[in-house]
Amino acid sequence: MSTVRASDHGSLVVEVLRCTACRLCLHRKNVVIARGPASAPLMLVGEAPGECEDRQGRPFVGPSGQLLDRLLARAEIPPESIYICNAVKCRPPANRDPSPGELKSCRSWLLGQIRLVRPHVILTAGRTATTAVTATYGPMGVLLSHRDLVCRFCDQPIPVVPLYHPAYLLRRLHDKTSGPVFTDTVARLRRAWVGANSVTAVEEAETHVFH
Repeated sequence: MSTVRASDHGSLVVEVLRCTACRLCLHRKNVVIARGPASAPLMLVGEAPGECEDRQGRPFVGPSGQLLDRLLARAEIPPESIYICNAVKCRPPANRDPSPGELKSCRSWLLGQIRLVRPHVILTAGRTATTAVTATYGPMGVLLSHRDLVCRFCDQPIPVVPLYHPAYLLRRLHDKTSGPVFTDTVARLRRAWVGANSVTAVEEAETHVFH
């Protein structure tokens, strides 16, 4: 597990709160940075804040975020073990997809978070987030088929597990044919959690051997 000093993460937060790099800053109520501890072994990156997130200043707190929390609980991932953020820190108007320019403006903040947290595994929710983290392009169905996606923005590549965005899953919540999609999502969450725990166990063993 990474050992992030609170002061390091706090300094990043202060800088992000001052950001005026794109026009999204003109209409935001809050900059939405993260929830969860920066020492977590697991990281989830979404696309951009929605209305509830903009109002509360925390990611994934609206209906899709509540569904995400239920899926995380189903996968037995403790809230204190996952750091949740978005590729873009301010809400795009009418919840539209972030533009390439907006993603580029926020890129340094996302990379700063990844490099500070240094998670063992990254979950990406949706096509936009998956592309932002892995620089891999394609429709979500194709991205989901990849089992070797990685984030290369740290010293060592970090495995990436893509997911359908919770907002998409929310729209299919009462679709009787969507069972396999939810089953696959929980399986992906569990796979990421097992992977994160495997690295943690190795690191702890090495600590005991060399100290």
